[in-house]
Amino acid sequence: MNPAATARFRLSRVEQSKRTRRFELLLVLLVLVYSGNPVLGIVLPMEPMMVSLAVFLAGLMVIHRRLRITIRDFTVMAGLFGVILFVQCVEFSFYPVVTICGFLTRLFIGYAVVRLVTNFPLLYVRAMFYLGILSLMFHIPCFVLGFAGHDPLPMLTALGELMGTGKPWSVPIFFHTFILAQLDRNAGVFWEPGALAGYLTLALIFLWIIKRQISARDYWRYLIVLSAVLLSTISTTGYVAYPLVLVLHHGWRAKERGRLIGGALLAVYVFLPLLIMVSMYVYRKAPFLQTKIEHQFYEAKAQENPGWHQARVGSLVFDWEYIRRRPLTGWGLHENTRYALHPHFIGVPQGMGNGMSDFMADFGVTGMLVWVTAVYSGLFKLTKGNRVKSLFIIFILVLLLQGEAFLGFPLFLGLMFLGRRQTVSQKMRLPTMPVQRQIGRRLCFQGRQIRA
Repeated sequence: MNPAATARFRLSRVEQSKRTRRFELLLVLLVLVYSGNPVLGIVLPMEPMMVSLAVFLAGLMVIHRRLRITIRDFTVMAGLFGVILFVQCVEFSFYPVVTICGFLTRLFIGYAVVRLVTNFPLLYVRAMFYLGILSLMFHIPCFVLGFAGHDPLPMLTALGELMGTGKPWSVPIFFHTFILAQLDRNAGVFWEPGALAGYLTLALIFLWIIKRQISARDYWRYLIVLSAVLLSTISTTGYVAYPLVLVLHHGWRAKERGRLIGGALLAVYVFLPLLIMVSMYVYRKAPFLQTKIEHQFYEAKAQENPGWHQARVGSLVFDWEYIRRRPLTGWGLHENTRYALHPHFIGVPQGMGNGMSDFMADFGVTGMLVWVTAVYSGLFKLTKGNRVKSLFIIFILVLLLQGEAFLGFPLFLGLMFLGRRQTVSQKMRLPTMPVQRQIGRRLCFQGRQIRA
């Protein structure tokens, strides 16, 4: 064996692995951008872009022989939701083919990205880590300018008009979204701060799952940065979910039965009351939490404000009427059936604020159970059979859905495919460079030629 050739071959394999990881990270960033960046829908119509992305990902799966191995996972999920949609079509005598294809396209995008990358939880944490740093690069200067007495609002408004992406309430510039009425809140690349908080919370959950796969230095670096960015969102749902995520990160790895019982008693009689007391204190001392929640309850009760049904509490009240009347299969995705009880909403973008009730109004309790069961199954495998932790994570995810309609985007739909069986090749391989093939063909081991 030629030592120089062997060294070059090993180096080429390392470079190949790095290129593969970078490419997989770009895929995760891509699905994140298409799961809530508001600029995309302003510049170009979303439907053609979603179809193009789905075709691109399908091509990658065919090239890397992943479609044939994992297509059954997608077929099962698509079939279950397809049955619900078919029942709706028959019962309403209304067949919104384009709308149904749009949902299946988003479902396929989420499935394809989760199945293409080698370790989705790890790459998702890294992607949100970089997006979090990017958000601080825009948020901190804007916050400092406002704190120093320089109003950045005129400059941001002019920037939005120049780019053609400005809205009355926000200025999205692709790399960051500025919320005009709340410049102290960080929205990152997403449509509002609550969305960034939800995706960061999911990253912190995945960080606990991959904790043993990374170094302690990387773990603390990810934890500190993700936590800091989450706090900068000033999101009600994010602030409520964050202590629960910290409980998840604590560990509770007692092996002896006595220690386990003692830990459980300590959690129930000491930690839980302390958590409730701290939460109540924060609720009363943080004006944005108490005022916001009380205002939403008042609007939901009065139902006088034209947008009362778009907040999380108002959306829950609004959707309950639909869920109560059609609890099993829901009202469908098309606005003609989805808002059949409120015809004056048809043709007017709604932007519902409670993701769980909105999804249940769309697909009924059946559709919600399909999503919860599939996600739990994947988490059960990722946590190596830990039922308690898997159920706890499901509880946190359902809590996140109370704040934003995440299930309208590919990423949260893709969570149904976590932990599914892997392909024959554990890593996606990018095309090998010609020099690597030449080195591989020249390698000899015990007189036998080894072909790369």
